[in-house]
Amino acid sequence: MSSDRWLPLLEEDPDNELVRISLAKDLVEEGRFAQARPHFERLVADQPDFALAWAYLARCCLQMGDREAARAACDRGLPLALAQKHEVPETEIRAVLDEMDSEF
Repeated sequence: MSSDRWLPLLEEDPDNELVRISLAKDLVEEGRFAQARPHFERLVADQPDFALAWAYLARCCLQMGDREAARAACDRGLPLALAQKHEVPETEIRAVLDEMDSEF
């Protein structure tokens, strides 16, 4: 689904986390990291234990060249993913960390 499809739904209900993460994930899939990042930032601000949002925020930050913010998002998200036994964000966060470590 295109990210454009989610925009009217989010405008109708800006507090709908499911719509917001769906939009943001589609933006990531479209390579639109700068547009996705504020949505993930809002999600983790509203729900600090949202491991998947931290994982995608880390990916956005890394793709935008903001390594410090990517590392911070990983540091917040990985313990949550492990505690929640949530493999998807754990895998994504570890991939971001591996990518950052392999750049040196």
